[in-house]
Amino acid sequence: MLIVAAEGGPVVVPVDEVDGIHAIDERELEAASASGTHANARFTRGVLQWKGRSLRWLDEEELLSAVHRSLT
Repeated sequence: MLIVAAEGGPVVVPVDEVDGIHAIDERELEAASASGTHANARFTRGVLQWKGRSLRWLDEEELLSAVHRSLT
């Protein structure tokens, strides 16, 4: 579980794994495909190669906006 601070209170997001908090340079991102076949592509700012794995960098505003809409 990942707990994200948001306007109106914290939001809990299910995740597969958390390795900690790391400073990552945004220039290392590969642009996320806006026309991706995955429904969650709109919540992704980019993809990052890290420790031999592909990680999605989430678009915090899009994600929290969708959560807020689903709760109202």
